[in-house]
Amino acid sequence: FRVFSEMPFTLVPIPQTATLECPGIADGAIEQRFFDVTSSLGPVPTQYSDLIAARHRELAPLPNDPLREFLQQEQDTWRLAAHLMNIEDTPHPALGPVPEARRWSASHKNMETQFIRGRPVLYRLQVVLNWLEETFFDALRYTSGVVDWQRSVQRIQTQLLEFRMRHVDIDAPCREGPLESEDAYREERLQHDLFQLLKCGQVELAQQLCVEAEQPWRAPLLALGGLQHYGESQEAMHGCADRFSLVSLLRGMCQQEGLGVYERAMCGVQCGDLQTMLLACRSWKDGLWAHVKAILTYETDQMLAQRLDVDMSEVNCLPPLKWASDADLAPELFAQLRHPDTNADIRVGAHSYFATIQSLLITYFSAPEAHEGVLKELLEHLQGWARLPAASRFATHFVLTLEQHNRSLFQTIPVLSALRTTLLTTYINHLPREQIAQIAYYTSLLPVERQVPVFSAFMETIEEEATREEVIDAAHAVGIDVAAATKQTVTKVREQAVKELHTPLAPLPSIGQLADVTKRQLHSLRWLTFREGQRLEAVCQCNNFLRRLLHADHFQAALELFNRVMPLDTIAICEKLIRQETKADLIREFERQLREYSCWGAYVSAVKRTHSWFHFWQQQPTEPPAALPT
Repeated sequence: FRVFSEMPFTLVPIPQTATLECPGIADGAIEQRFFDVTSSLGPVPTQYSDLIAARHRELAPLPNDPLREFLQQEQDTWRLAAHLMNIEDTPHPALGPVPEARRWSASHKNMETQFIRGRPVLYRLQVVLNWLEETFFDALRYTSGVVDWQRSVQRIQTQLLEFRMRHVDIDAPCREGPLESEDAYREERLQHDLFQLLKCGQVELAQQLCVEAEQPWRAPLLALGGLQHYGESQEAMHGCADRFSLVSLLRGMCQQEGLGVYERAMCGVQCGDLQTMLLACRSWKDGLWAHVKAILTYETDQMLAQRLDVDMSEVNCLPPLKWASDADLAPELFAQLRHPDTNADIRVGAHSYFATIQSLLITYFSAPEAHEGVLKELLEHLQGWARLPAASRFATHFVLTLEQHNRSLFQTIPVLSALRTTLLTTYINHLPREQIAQIAYYTSLLPVERQVPVFSAFMETIEEEATREEVIDAAHAVGIDVAAATKQTVTKVREQAVKELHTPLAPLPSIGQLADVTKRQLHSLRWLTFREGQRLEAVCQCNNFLRRLLHADHFQAALELFNRVMPLDTIAICEKLIRQETKADLIREFERQLREYSCWGAYVSAVKRTHSWFHFWQQQPTEPPAALPT
């Protein structure tokens, strides 16, 4: 399990910053995988976490790569969401005093478990602690080797020639003087790595590391609090009161400034001393872990002391922070992490993008009474960073996940629904135009009244004939009102085109002389020709176009409509649709529109032929070529 490397040992990691290191462009592979999961299974945090981990392994390791860093933080957040959303509260009976006959053998571990499961807010903090330990373990890198104090042993042997000692005992640095500089450095590195393992909840691995580092006497010191696991199935070797004696001893060791920072922090882990643990914390997650660990230890110790009738006055066990009720615990915890007096690394990290999301997510699940306010603050925070593509993709799927978890809240509170719509629309605008299926799917998740305007705006950007058919098929597949979207698209483009076509054209029309912009505007009418059911609407829109164009003598544009835009079978299809119509008023209107369309067609064709005849008539005759000599 141990990684030996030549990496330089650093006791102070780089702290988190208050800015979001986010790539400026979207990662197409991640976009596609998120779409595949969401469209097939719905929002699933565990699936998101797994596919991000897979993508993270595919990326080449580059120094200071913002994409890798962003994906790592996002993966941690999805994992936290999965843990919190899988919580199932079950009723637990109230815990009374332990009978005196069983106090020497009762399992502290079982009592702790029952107590934490019976307090929902503590159970959620325990879930958060488990998440932090998993996160730390995934990023764990430690490099300790053998730490046998070799140079210090040689110095002592030189001073005391009559002794031939091989190792120095635990008290030697105090009894024989400080360690040599090299031994002190290796000792501090070992303590640092042991603390990292304890922070991951890996007590057994930490003890194994002590043995491999040739300091086996240190291994039992890492589990002084382990007596809480004895009892019931295993006969306790000490009375339950010994637990609190050890807690008192560990708290005393925490105050010994002569010990190293990590040595004291390891004692703080076992007795729940917050200030001592914070001395070794260098990031926001470290600070959150220390506070959660201290709160859980304090609450369980108070419960055990009450059930076992133990006097805690001599233990000097103070609460790590003050809270009035369980609903106030999470807000007070995160307020403490952001307090100006808190360690700068922790305080700055607590304001970062993902730290804010994680803190609000924990508060959301820990304080049901404040769901609306916390969720509104969370969505506003996500919206503030949605201008960045990667953050927009994360925010969109995160809000879809929260909506699935508590759909009624989004349906009953308009401000939450509005924020959700804004996030979805922003993400749709970030998606590349080539990802037609994704744009159609996420548009279908918008409220019905917003689907047509958003998808119509996307349709205006599509010019290729084959792509337009693909867009319509994708919209049909997800249930978007294609008829309304195409009608709105054509109407908007037509009105814009009529405003721009204000300069009279040449008297003799000729196909191919139209500007590209004008052609694109005229060909937008093709949106209504792909489905036979919309052909009558296409005729109505074409008539509106023709009235304006011919009124301004734009015969060239009118010819483009008839020759290049409207299909040749339009009249036949419209006649068939009119025969299928049952409402008399619609039949009369459609027949009028079709007659107008036919008249415009005849008129434009006649104008074209007349101009062509005059053009031929006015041409100067050309002399035939001279006859070739025979």
